[in-house]
Amino acid sequence: MRPTVLWLLMLLFPTPLFAHSLGESYGVLRAGPAERSFTVIYNMRRDQFLQLADLQYFANETPLEIVATVVGDRYQLYAADVACKKTRFAATETSAFLQAGFLATCPGNGPVELRNEAFFELLPDHLHFVRLSTADGRFAGERVLDRANRTWMLPEAPATSLADVALRYARLGIGHMTFGFDHLAFLASILLLVGGVKPLIYAITGFTIGHSITLALAVLGLAVPNGQLVEALIGLTIALVAAESVFRRQSRLGTYAVVVFASGAALCLSGLTGKGPDPLTMAGITVFFTAYLLLTRERPAWLPAMTPLLTAFFGLIHGFGFAGSLLEIGLPTDRLAVALLVFNLGIELGQLLIVGAMLAILLLLLRLAPTINAAQAPMRNTLASALVALGMFWFVDRGFL
Repeated sequence: MRPTVLWLLMLLFPTPLFAHSLGESYGVLRAGPAERSFTVIYNMRRDQFLQLADLQYFANETPLEIVATVVGDRYQLYAADVACKKTRFAATETSAFLQAGFLATCPGNGPVELRNEAFFELLPDHLHFVRLSTADGRFAGERVLDRANRTWMLPEAPATSLADVALRYARLGIGHMTFGFDHLAFLASILLLVGGVKPLIYAITGFTIGHSITLALAVLGLAVPNGQLVEALIGLTIALVAAESVFRRQSRLGTYAVVVFASGAALCLSGLTGKGPDPLTMAGITVFFTAYLLLTRERPAWLPAMTPLLTAFFGLIHGFGFAGSLLEIGLPTDRLAVALLVFNLGIELGQLLIVGAMLAILLLLLRLAPTINAAQAPMRNTLASALVALGMFWFVDRGFL
């Protein structure tokens, strides 16, 4: 199983190594009290502007000014090819998203069409999830727009059946897991850490339980996470677990525990000065992970029971990441439980589909090239080192810059 896991992980990384590198933005359209009026909100992920900044397209504008300009010019509703009138335009900024909104009033009686030209020339693989609701908050339709499909004729009658809601949110969950490369990188770290099918099932089950809890808490409004902090910590979880896989194989978990504790203490001090992640959050993660390393450094008989606890703890962080996107799209108030359940099931299905496909390809490679087993140890360490570097890059980039 160990060489199988190694080559599976290698297959997971032909894609660009940027979290959410396809780009994600979210549109929320709500019919207004006046006839043929809509409240329109466009949410753009803050981390996408790291890519825009690297390209230096907007050297003299802030990210919020960019969103306001692009949405004002290129995100529009039309009725019979006549642009709907925009009023009350405003732009705001949160820890995770840049937001622009306006009120659109459409002329005539013809169908209303959304035309989205925002950011596709800069992010060619950008995905825009847009949701329409009625004036009383009921779900009326949803669409994913991309470079090839930039328009959507708004449905005139709400599609509120249980089957419609289940299908849409399951598809959304699958898509978010499939293109959430930071979540997949964490899964890759887990696969490097554990050996054997049974421990792998336990570890992934722990991850599922953890992210399901915080996803539900955030969506139900019982917890309000800091989006920027969550995104940074997701990168940290990748680095911590990937590094553990190396130190555990070398039987040096005591050394790793010292490194983690010292680094965590330094980050806590940095947080107290206002630079970096929240110090209390970092203290909690540092204490938990250090204790876990010290308890398991001698490979006790109950180690297989501890790994799911670790993945469940880190799954709590990833669950808030899943919830961020779902909250920006919005949930149907009359189908809240169903939408939450099938979105979570969609995440699990997406995870299983990816791992299943990679395993199938890997088994074929092992049959064609059995000599790869001899080089498994250095290749596992190399891949783990790459994941550590990637996770730390995301942690620093999202938490300090």
